[in-house]
Amino acid sequence: MDATALREAHANLLNVAEKCADQQRMAPPPGEWPAEFVLAHVAKNDALLADATELLIAGRALTFDNAEAIDEDVLLGIAAESGGWANLCALVKANGERLAQLTECLTPEQAATLVPSKIVDNGEVRLDSPVPWAQVLQINATFHVLAHTRQLEELFSPLGGMNATGG
Repeated sequence: MDATALREAHANLLNVAEKCADQQRMAPPPGEWPAEFVLAHVAKNDALLADATELLIAGRALTFDNAEAIDEDVLLGIAAESGGWANLCALVKANGERLAQLTECLTPEQAATLVPSKIVDNGEVRLDSPVPWAQVLQINATFHVLAHTRQLEELFSPLGGMNATGG
């Protein structure tokens, strides 16, 4: 399966993250994650997708649930353990590349495998049914990573998040 879109999405995300590295982060709007959580989330989600893809390639049964990638305690742990912005970016890059490499190993039959998948976004269940694994990977590459790229841009834009005092 082609992983070009995934690599391009990660390159765009990391380009934005690198440009923002030394800028003041805006406080996120109420209910939104801080920038470090956004990167931790993308890194964790890619790791979960890569783990599932590895199981699929090995011919093992699997399900996919993004619950761990949206658990704020998990994201806090990833952000804290990373040791800073540059290391978070490196983790996103490594996990994204691992996922891309595994994606490229998928045969057409494996990519078409129906995988019971549950994806929750902002407290709303977006998907809760068996879908072809290629569809889950395509959503990640063409929507998910791009949405978080825009989220980062807004957190570093004077018009995006809220100012540091919350106003």
